Amino acid sequence: LPGSRTTAPAPVCLWIGKSDPVKRPELLIDLARHLPDFQFLMVMNISNSDIHDRILAEAPANVRIIERLSISEIDTLFRQASFLVNTSRFEGFPNTFLQAGKFGVPIVSLNVDPDNFIQLNECGHVAGGQIESMVEWLRSIVADPDRYAQLSSSVYQYVTDHHELTHIARMLNRILLDYRHQIEPTETVAAEQRLLKLVQ
Repeated sequence: LPGSRTTAPAPVCLWIGKSDPVKRPELLIDLARHLPDFQFLMVMNISNSDIHDRILAEAPANVRIIERLSISEIDTLFRQASFLVNTSRFEGFPNTFLQAGKFGVPIVSLNVDPDNFIQLNECGHVAGGQIESMVEWLRSIVADPDRYAQLSSSVYQYVTDHHELTHIARMLNRILLDYRHQIEPTETVAAEQRLLKLVQ
């Protein structure tokens, strides 16, 4: 994994989603208006054409809208970003949260916080549905490089500890071996050897 950051980059907020009522891209536009000294990168796939056209028409000068990118290009944006912003009404566990952790990018979420991991592990900020809370928090963190570095380290560490590939493989190994009593002893030994090779 790329790792956490020791210094805060320029104030650049990244938003990734679709133009639909669940992702609520219009709230990112509202946030950008409150923070004219920040830059916003908005990766917005077309879902609802009316919402999409409205966002394009209303976006202020500090918002750059990108309609589609490859995975490698998305990684480049995460390297440029200082924060990941989520404005969704609800989600499961967004892949973008994992990507943010991979690059040590703190998460600023209007509502979504699966299992309260953002708050419990100090991976960013959950605003309780309040744009004003996002604005205040972002300004305070940009003004506090040490705090930013702590948040970056926390989100990176959380993803490393809970979602890194080797960790997941080892968890799967333990789960499968817990059921070894259900198969023949000779098959158990062979299965253990095969699984151990996968995680070494």
